[in-house]
Amino acid sequence: MYSPRDFNMVTVSANMPDEQPGVLRFLEKKHATTRNLLFGSTETEKLQAAFDPAWQSAVPYTVVLGPDGKVIYKTLGSVDLLQMRRKILAAMPTDYIGFNNYWTSDK
Repeated sequence: MYSPRDFNMVTVSANMPDEQPGVLRFLEKKHATTRNLLFGSTETEKLQAAFDPAWQSAVPYTVVLGPDGKVIYKTLGSVDLLQMRRKILAAMPTDYIGFNNYWTSDK
């Protein structure tokens, strides 16, 4: 859906560095095609601070950043795919402002 657009998705695993083989098996099983990172430290408070100082390290935790680096969507637990897609599409650069307005409407 996003491949022809100016959009990059990067996943960050909150697993410990020594759990890398299991993380790779999971990504391969899911046929992950995005850039996938593994936090390279056992100091989880640094990971929390990097994404959201209010985050208490529970997972899954999802954060989507807009083109300007601001958080446009975040959730703890299951992702509401429709809501997340609407936020992403509303933040996409476009020459037609109606496109962004459509995705921010409640219709």
